[in-house]
Amino acid sequence: MSNEQHSPDPEFISRLQWQLRSEYRRRQRFDSNGAWKGVRYGWLRTAALVLVSLSLGVAGVKAAQHLENSWRKDLLLARSEASSELARARLQINQEMLDTVAKQFQAGLASRHELGYAEMEVKQAQLELKRLELSMDEMQLSGSPPRQELSAPLIAGRDYVSQRLEIDQQESQHRSDLARQEFERILERAEVGLANQIEVAYFEQELKKLEMHSDAIRRSLNLREAFLNGEISAREVELTEMLIQAQNRQGSAASKLQALHMELDRVARRFKVGTASELDLRQFEFQTKVAETEARLAETEVKLLQRELEQ
Repeated sequence: MSNEQHSPDPEFISRLQWQLRSEYRRRQRFDSNGAWKGVRYGWLRTAALVLVSLSLGVAGVKAAQHLENSWRKDLLLARSEASSELARARLQINQEMLDTVAKQFQAGLASRHELGYAEMEVKQAQLELKRLELSMDEMQLSGSPPRQELSAPLIAGRDYVSQRLEIDQQESQHRSDLARQEFERILERAEVGLANQIEVAYFEQELKKLEMHSDAIRRSLNLREAFLNGEISAREVELTEMLIQAQNRQGSAASKLQALHMELDRVARRFKVGTASELDLRQFEFQTKVAETEARLAETEVKLLQRELEQ
């Protein structure tokens, strides 16, 4: 269509002009009663814009790209602002709920667990709003969606990746603290016979998962710092980040499998004395096999990534 890389073909422009004139004459024939008047002038402006843009060549393309990038940035910011408004509303509702639960707790009408859960909801809403505002700042400067990779560059001298990880770390720590309180409560109940070992194992598994998640975030922050200091390459930091996540999945799978084995043994004993059905037994056997497969896959992934890092 063009004789040079960025110059429009004159023959193409001539054909386009002929098509535009023909279209104009065709619409003029339908304009005897003035119904097309407003549309016609709008159409002529569009036609003129097309021809001018083609004539501009490279400059026109660059201008169009600039407009497209500006439009994309505005759209991203609009979406982020809408999400921020929802987060503010959520924070307000959760704060009102916390105030109510706190009064009930003082009056002995709510438990420590209920108060802790309400506090966690407020904390999560605060951190989510902070995360969204941080992303809006980044998009305002870069014009692009937030970068999550540990090898992402600084934006105007700011390390948005680490700042988001620090928010994740705060949220994970808060969840771990709450889970630890709940685990201690379950242990106390188990000591007096009000909770069984399956419940203890479940809460222990959840606590381990949260602690592993917190550790993964801490390691990611250390990796990010090492990358920014020039101590490791982008390839190394991304592979190591993948390894951290794989090791996290491996630990979670192992903890889940341990809890399922305990539950399977309990159901098998109940099946032998007739207090559990064969269907119950088969369901737990199936869940255990799935967990075993997940554990093997996670182990394989860890080994492959370790081998890749050694090369």
